[in-house]
Amino acid sequence: MMDRRLTLNKGEWKQLKVRAFEREGKSFAEITSYNIEHAKKVISDFEEFSPTLFVVTDDTVYYILLDVQEAEKMQCSPMDQVKPILFSFVKNEKEFGKIDFYHILGEAWMKKFSTTGKTVNIDTDKIRYGDIAKMASRVEVLMEVMSKRGENTKIRHYEMVRQIDGEQVMAYKKVEYNGMDGDVAEQAVESTKFPSLTDCQQELEDLR
Repeated sequence: MMDRRLTLNKGEWKQLKVRAFEREGKSFAEITSYNIEHAKKVISDFEEFSPTLFVVTDDTVYYILLDVQEAEKMQCSPMDQVKPILFSFVKNEKEFGKIDFYHILGEAWMKKFSTTGKTVNIDTDKIRYGDIAKMASRVEVLMEVMSKRGENTKIRHYEMVRQIDGEQVMAYKKVEYNGMDGDVAEQAVESTKFPSLTDCQQELEDLR
């Protein structure tokens, strides 16, 4: 394991500490499954899981804890840090390696919105950080975002069923959608917070 410092493309945020592990030939499914089980164990042991971004290249897994405290100071979501982090990786590809996929896990509040077709459209201009937590019929979830090279970004939600009058999570229930690729718990997502790797590369090229 090795630690690195990653400078984001937004001056307001401090440098983030990046931990790097050898991929050891593990597949996308193996890594994402391990990450989910790790998050569940942390929630079981400590009752919460800090939002985390995993950036995976052909030979390395980068583990990045998003800066919750800094996000609170800026009154925004920690997920707003994802895109600048990805840009830093793509921009410094020679140092970090080419991204194969990225994986995000974090606790969140969810409210079901109407969808069109098989894509979840998130209007981030109308929904501000903290709004959903105040809505009626909100659902506490473990959110999972995945984006593989050459593919659209996809999202899953696992409803966290807690013990009555307690904090312990008794079960994780997959939230079902219309279905995609045979998985009714998986959806494509359109959000500026979670760009596809192709969009990241294209946007950087447009800025040059």
